[in-house]
Amino acid sequence: LILALPVMSVTALPSGTQELSILSTDRAHPDDSSMIKAGTVTELNSTVKNSQMVPMVVVLEPASDGVEFSEQVLTVSPGEKTKTRLRLSAPAETGPYVRARSKTFYIRVLPTGLIAGLHRIHPLFARLATMGVIFAPVIAVYWVIVGFRSITLRDT
Repeated sequence: LILALPVMSVTALPSGTQELSILSTDRAHPDDSSMIKAGTVTELNSTVKNSQMVPMVVVLEPASDGVEFSEQVLTVSPGEKTKTRLRLSAPAETGPYVRARSKTFYIRVLPTGLIAGLHRIHPLFARLATMGVIFAPVIAVYWVIVGFRSITLRDT
């Protein structure tokens, strides 16, 4: 448990959902990417930064309608950034709308495709698999040295 919390925080803290406010308008505004012509789609660059000291696999997912990514699974080296194209669609009716995207970070200790496949089943499976690879050697060494027998505090 003492080791699990810092390792989990490396992946859990940068993960999350981000809301993007858009305005569906009568005409396009090239200066402002949040103003999109009604009924059309705009593309912009989406940057993902890995501020951790380990390589990460990042899974990007739409968290609302009207959001698409050109690449949903990215591998980011420590301290590096990578980009993907984000497509936002504006409804036919004008007005303000909210679009959302989700980012989930995993430590790259397994092949990227395996992490992505486990994430598609459920993010918890991918999280447990990556944590299992990290902690399996620690558990094995503990088991060999100490074992899993009951610990008696004093003889009675």
